[in-house]
Amino acid sequence: ARIMTDPNRTPISIGDAAIDAGMDVIYGEYHSEAGDTFYDIEQLVRNASDGQIEGILLEYPPGMQEIFTPDYLRNNTIEDFARDWGNALIDDDISAAQTLLDQGVISQEYFDEYTAELESFRNIPYSELDEDQRNGINSLYRMASAADDRDIPVIANDVDPERAVTIDVTNRIVSRISSDRALQSRLQGASEAEQLAILDDLVRETSGISSYEELLRIEDQSMNDRSDVQAAQDAGINLDSDGSLIIHRGLAHIDGSSDIPRDTPNPNEYDDLLEERGRDVVTIEIAPEEGQQNRRENLENGTGPSDRTDFTVRITPEGNRVLDRSEYPPSTFTLPPLNFGNQ
Repeated sequence: ARIMTDPNRTPISIGDAAIDAGMDVIYGEYHSEAGDTFYDIEQLVRNASDGQIEGILLEYPPGMQEIFTPDYLRNNTIEDFARDWGNALIDDDISAAQTLLDQGVISQEYFDEYTAELESFRNIPYSELDEDQRNGINSLYRMASAADDRDIPVIANDVDPERAVTIDVTNRIVSRISSDRALQSRLQGASEAEQLAILDDLVRETSGISSYEELLRIEDQSMNDRSDVQAAQDAGINLDSDGSLIIHRGLAHIDGSSDIPRDTPNPNEYDDLLEERGRDVVTIEIAPEEGQQNRRENLENGTGPSDRTDFTVRITPEGNRVLDRSEYPPSTFTLPPLNFGNQ
């Protein structure tokens, strides 16, 4: 993607400039910072001229599409929106688990435990959400409403939901290891092959999935954005138009993965798929401060993203927004990070 380096621009105005240039803007977020992503998208929507934005594509399941329709947004409250947003996520996760159960990938025991836990969160009142959750939902609602005011379609565009299951399985395994000192000792004293065998056993015992390798395969498959790009076209998005797309994804969908050489495009990620179609793209990471620190340490160690984002909006613990270019080599970026406060 083209790097936009004008030192006089704030994060929002970089997005504005991209849209003025007919570029697509892809946000790759740490999901804890979703509220900031939707705030940015709302500002781009409000600042754009009529016809500049072709559509907004969100990393949410198609079953959530109703809450982004004009009729829903004009006739329902934020409380309704929050409830139906949460229930749509639950329905999608249960559907993904059902598919894996029907395929014989996960066990009935795991399916029952997983779905029971999900159902315990159904219909939670807006008033019982914590402050971060309410802020994220409010930002999403305002962004969708702003897009409706401008007749810009908002499309729920994540058609590969199986990753929710693999994340849950991984979390359960991590929790078990963290609480079992004997298991920790076994892993620490084991060879690589022995560690893999232990992980295979943990995956099977936890979920019924046949091996750790199979768990990773399911996760990698759900990270392939080709089906999402096709779904966007099926929903009426014209990839040959001059209008910009604004796309919301998790960071891993745009910055590569560890098994791909550094600075190498990933043919299955959203930004590279759009560039494959001849579109020009700018990628923006939305990250908490601790996330950025981890990435800097990885880069210093020779690891980290294979296809780095164009720049980062770093969210400080105080909620300030910092335009951060510090992860890039001096030969590419010679400017220091610029702090734009709460803009």
